[in-house]
Amino acid sequence: MARKATIAILASTATALIVWDIYAYLQPGNGTISAVVLDWARAHPVFGWACGVVCGHLFWPQKDGGEKVTT
Repeated sequence: MARKATIAILASTATALIVWDIYAYLQPGNGTISAVVLDWARAHPVFGWACGVVCGHLFWPQKDGGEKVTT
């Protein structure tokens, strides 16, 4: 049950971010998510490092050759 709820939350969040990014792209001022993230990374280099840590945390600890691990 919790796994399905987590997937639903992640899917709805990703959809909302995509819709927002398209809206921001169509507006003057270039406030897209990628533009904001690049600005943050230029101003605070540790932000890029932190994103790498998060991605490593999410994708590195694969067990059994990357196969789905059930609990």
